[in-house]
Amino acid sequence: MYLTSPTLNVLVTQALGMYQDKAGPVKMVAFDADADSVSIPEDFLGVAVVLDSEGRWHEANIDAENLVIVAQRHKSRKPYKIWYFVNMRGMAIGSGVLPLESVSILFDYLHALIDIPNTQRAKEVAAATGLQLDLPDPETLKQRKDLLEQAMEDCQSIIPMATVY
Repeated sequence: MYLTSPTLNVLVTQALGMYQDKAGPVKMVAFDADADSVSIPEDFLGVAVVLDSEGRWHEANIDAENLVIVAQRHKSRKPYKIWYFVNMRGMAIGSGVLPLESVSILFDYLHALIDIPNTQRAKEVAAATGLQLDLPDPETLKQRKDLLEQAMEDCQSIIPMATVY
């Protein structure tokens, strides 16, 4: 490995950001039976959809610390559930928790990101030392990265259907 730790951290952040952009991971928070608000999750990026117990769409307001449901008179049925987009870019690299479905593709994508500059550096070292190495060309590495980005798009999260009254 020819890359430094700060460079690797940048590549990890880049991989998390690409997954966030392409796959749009979502998580769900269920409210208590009588609650109209819930604390904003640490990994919150934005509201995807809010539903009541009968699958009716609801609006949510975001204040400084809470997500607050805007109840519809005579139509809202508690408890509520909220699906929200996950902020992967803001995740702590050493202690963040990845969505389970992202681990495999993120590993492959990070490996592809590392291979691009690492292979270039290996070619430079081989040229300087006179070693004969069989290394992939940059276009092949870029194609592999592009295919993994397409696979991330194929992993897009499904947001639940809502009924609007």
